[in-house]
Amino acid sequence: MIYKLIRRTILYSLFCFVLSQSATAGGQSIFSYIHNDASARMAGIGGSAVAMRHDPSMIFYNPAGLYGMHSPQISLSYFRHIIDINTGFLSYSQEFKDYGWFGAGIAYVDYGSQTEVDHLENVLGTFNSTDLAFVMSYANTVFDENLFVGLSTKFFYSSLTPDHISTGIALDIGMQYHIPHQELTIGASVLNFGRQITPYEETRESLPLDFKIGVSKGLEHLPLVLSVNFHHLNDDAGETMNRLRGFTIGGEFTITDAVQLRLGYRNEMRQDLQIGSTIGLAGFSAGFGIHVQSYSFDYGFTSLGKIGSMHHISLRHSFK
Repeated sequence: MIYKLIRRTILYSLFCFVLSQSATAGGQSIFSYIHNDASARMAGIGGSAVAMRHDPSMIFYNPAGLYGMHSPQISLSYFRHIIDINTGFLSYSQEFKDYGWFGAGIAYVDYGSQTEVDHLENVLGTFNSTDLAFVMSYANTVFDENLFVGLSTKFFYSSLTPDHISTGIALDIGMQYHIPHQELTIGASVLNFGRQITPYEETRESLPLDFKIGVSKGLEHLPLVLSVNFHHLNDDAGETMNRLRGFTIGGEFTITDAVQLRLGYRNEMRQDLQIGSTIGLAGFSAGFGIHVQSYSFDYGFTSLGKIGSMHHISLRHSFK
């Protein structure tokens, strides 16, 4: 069993890596807001979500993680960026017997009101800049009752100005292998494999492709789930060790059935946000979850060091 697991994991990871490397390279990525944390729960554990389960927001991290939810769930999340950018995520998932798990979601970013000026700096008026992403997902078992594969399609819409509008389409593919008696889940996913359909002007930009792998493990004598993820493994970072700088670590500690505490660390964020000789708590995150009957309230805090911090809130409901 272990040999088959290792073989399948390696083969799938190689497939994901080849798929991610085959994307068009060059230029800056568009629609990068899709990398924002889609829930306060995932923000609290530093985004180490590729091998997590039981959350409809998994459609934004690894669609294979939709499995295991025995009742329909909906999640609504919100956070405001440090420069007053309002961001929201809505996700829903439901199992259909004999067909698998289906999910849908929306990501929304409001950049607020902008002032339009001409080349002589004459004020022409105001406009709003917004980003939208629509996601449809599906997950089911393949070959083995513990091996799950998920697939998502995404449609992007971005309006910088009334005259600068862009659209795009992308595909996500993910897998998870769960070993129940060891409380171990291994996950991998390729996100945002696609292309920009309509450019803002004439030049097409690449999508924010992300190949990630990770492991989540429940400890035997402690109500703690540890997760380790490696992100952006497809980036052209030169040496192998530079590719591995994008790792995250998260922990979810269950105090009672009603309360969970979370901690997380993002290595790449901490390195990128270093200013001068001091770095503060940049890259660290924390949060908690409160569960009352069929409702869950989650809060997540992410430190950006000297720059500031972000506060995420989420509300989940299970239709039991």
